[in-house]
Amino acid sequence: METLFSLRGCPDYRLPSIEALIVNFAARTAFRYNTIMGFAIFFREYLWWHYSKAIREILELEKNFLWFFWHFFSIPLLARTLFSPFRRLSEGYKKGFDPWAILESLIVNSISRLVGFFLRAAVLLMGLLVEVVLTLALGPALLLWVLLPFVVVVLFAAGLGLIFS
Repeated sequence: METLFSLRGCPDYRLPSIEALIVNFAARTAFRYNTIMGFAIFFREYLWWHYSKAIREILELEKNFLWFFWHFFSIPLLARTLFSPFRRLSEGYKKGFDPWAILESLIVNSISRLVGFFLRAAVLLMGLLVEVVLTLALGPALLLWVLLPFVVVVLFAAGLGLIFS
């Protein structure tokens, strides 16, 4: 049975019943439990994703980058046409025997092939350099990815240490 209680200017203030207090306590406890369990489940799922699925996706991303730059720089085509004339510019040889005309065509064609070789070789080397850099960057990127959760925890603890020191 609830009783009337006069509380400093509140003549009809009623104290909550025991049942209401128990229900309120149970609701608060359930909320805390659900909140804590929600964080625990989120943390477990995050760690599962971080150390399994995400690493597979990083390797797939690396494969896609390597494929893209391999085709962006046209490495197979450049390797096949390395000694082709620059922009297919070449001078045909004239009919008949004219040593100066043959020498002139030979020099122009050789220069065109040399220019084509140097330009293709530069682009080919640049493409291969990008491929090597991407391949070498995979190791440190994976190591950083694996260590990142620990780094976050250490930095958080260091920040708390700075706040409370």
